[in-house]
Amino acid sequence: MSLLSADQRLQIVALLVNFLGMPVQPQALQALVGLELRGRVKATDPTRVADWVLAQALAQPNHRMLKQIVGQVDGAGTLLEVHALIGRLDNGETPWTPPPEALWVPADWPFVDRDDLRATLDEMALGRPPAAITVEGPMGYGKKTMWLYIDRLASQLGTFSAVYSELRRQPVAGALDSVVLDLRDKLELGFPDDPTHTEPERRAVVLARDLVLDAADRTDPVWFVVNIVETAGLEDGLLRFVDELLRLVQLEPDATPLRIILLSDSASLSGLTNLPPIAARRPLPDVAITAITRWLVAAVPNKPETLYDIAANRVVERVAEADAFHRLEMLKRHLKATYQTLAGTPDG
Repeated sequence: MSLLSADQRLQIVALLVNFLGMPVQPQALQALVGLELRGRVKATDPTRVADWVLAQALAQPNHRMLKQIVGQVDGAGTLLEVHALIGRLDNGETPWTPPPEALWVPADWPFVDRDDLRATLDEMALGRPPAAITVEGPMGYGKKTMWLYIDRLASQLGTFSAVYSELRRQPVAGALDSVVLDLRDKLELGFPDDPTHTEPERRAVVLARDLVLDAADRTDPVWFVVNIVETAGLEDGLLRFVDELLRLVQLEPDATPLRIILLSDSASLSGLTNLPPIAARRPLPDVAITAITRWLVAAVPNKPETLYDIAANRVVERVAEADAFHRLEMLKRHLKATYQTLAGTPDG
């Protein structure tokens, strides 16, 4: 259960927007989150920054930051229920429950066998190359989990926002228009001009080029995270739109705020002609037992070596019984259960 209701979140964000100012005042932001966190923020939209500030507060190991920002933005005490909640947190009546995370929690634990990919995404979040990457692996290897990591990274850092789209067969037409509008909304652009080209492939190219051109003066980075679930039966022009965006984003990275993350198996990428270079393609290998062992050692140090080996082998055996679709979910669950078991075992 979430600590704050949806209405309470909206109320706090509204007060944060007023406190931050339009445009966002650096001094006001620093007063809320401190100098170090303020330096991470590249976004300029006050609502996005306010959402990020609240997400930062809710992700802390205790409620001090939430109490501080509510006190600063609501000096008049209008948020009666929120102040009452903070009172209960102060006296221990209500437990502090940071939002649950996946395999990478706590933050200083290693993400199993995905260190290189995380490092690449972290660099991109700071505005550094590459402009586009692929994350490749079969079903059950963690492509959608990487989207969860990207979404969390966006909330934590506030340096970019993200749009997620799954490309798959749809029962009705309109998938291309929906993707275009999602991207234009995130970039705060209006509706696109209706291309005069009726041929789907040509129309897709025009929509991609208009999007990049119209977004040229935007400064807030937006990541387009595309999960190619299947290519058979895709709406005409949809894959061509993605391919043209790939070409434009890589051609002039500094001329657009767009960045592209392709999630797919290798076979589904064969229909694209503007893929990132090999250096920007990240395969997702099977999670090896050595990686699981390293994870357990880092999560629960100072245990007998034999205990880690036994625990890692048990995780591998149990995950092997899961179907491909739920494989990574079961890995997460068994790792957490094994962590809890090891944490209660006396040190060696």
